[in-house]
Amino acid sequence: DSIVRSSDRDLPVVNIKGDVLFSSWKDIFNGDGGYISQPPRIYSFSGKNILTDIAWPQKYVWHGSFLTGERAVELYCDAWESAGHGRLGLASSLLSGRLL
Repeated sequence: DSIVRSSDRDLPVVNIKGDVLFSSWKDIFNGDGGYISQPPRIYSFSGKNILTDIAWPQKYVWHGSFLTGERAVELYCDAWESAGHGRLGLASSLLSGRLL
């Protein structure tokens, strides 16, 4: 079970400003950990750069996936809709150079 539909895997991954972060979803989930060649340009919905804005003290991205893009069924936080305190999800540091 993948977190990205097969019909969408060749689409580019862009930020809220339209900057290309990855040429396709397959580039993220090719098994190398989603290598990031430059600091990611990821913005909040209000347009703030989350890597430099103090409102975002933890520089993590939630993904709920294994290296291959397969959904981590027990670790994807109920599709981020759970109110349960015991639920866990997978996240990676945006400062590590890899998304997964």
